[in-house]
Amino acid sequence: MSLEARIFLLEGLAFEGSTSTGNVVMINASKGAAGNVGFRPMELFLVSLGACSGVSMIQILQKKRIDISGFWINVKGEKAKTPPTIFTDIDMEYVVKGKNIPEKAVKSAFELTKKTCSVIAMVKPTTNVTTRYRIIEE
Repeated sequence: MSLEARIFLLEGLAFEGSTSTGNVVMINASKGAAGNVGFRPMELFLVSLGACSGVSMIQILQKKRIDISGFWINVKGEKAKTPPTIFTDIDMEYVVKGKNIPEKAVKSAFELTKKTCSVIAMVKPTTNVTTRYRIIEE
């Protein structure tokens, strides 16, 4: 399966990224470049990481028929001090909210997500990825 994207220069260091599926995202090199329009590239990577693993986690929880009222992922990345400033450490906290959520189901979904998320798999060879989950009982 191939994916395609095209990135257009707008002005300064601001870009518009589009995909063959018709989706569009704004990307900017820094806050000072063309205002504060869009994500910085490394921010967008963290969002992609969280979204990829979040999709996996939610799909697994749905298959287990776990009814949740809320879900989010807190992602924090620490970058190298010298170029290339790749992420050296990424910390991810998955938060599942609802009533009577079985921890066993969340734990198994969490463990499977860590193994099946393609973005986590791509970054693991060069980055220390720490993950954990938390359940908030309503």
